[in-house]
Amino acid sequence: KEATDALVKLPSTRIVEGRERCLLAPNGSPDCGAAAETICKAKGFKTGSSANIESARKCSARALLSRNEDDCVNETIVTRAACQ
Repeated sequence: KEATDALVKLPSTRIVEGRERCLLAPNGSPDCGAAAETICKAKGFKTGSSANIESARKCSARALLSRNEDDCVNETIVTRAACQ
């Protein structure tokens, strides 16, 4: 929250809302940079970085019915981006 407040004080930075799924980096961790850039470019900005993300476990219907978590994946989504 403090970092977001500091970013908003910069004159050319705006916090925008959107929903874009983060890609996985080669090491398996979420890489949300491209997702934030996509949100910002869709709003008419040139660059951006993630300001807020959400993570959730996503399972197929088959996995839920069989109670087998092999078909489940962790999904990370950028919900706010700091755009310039």
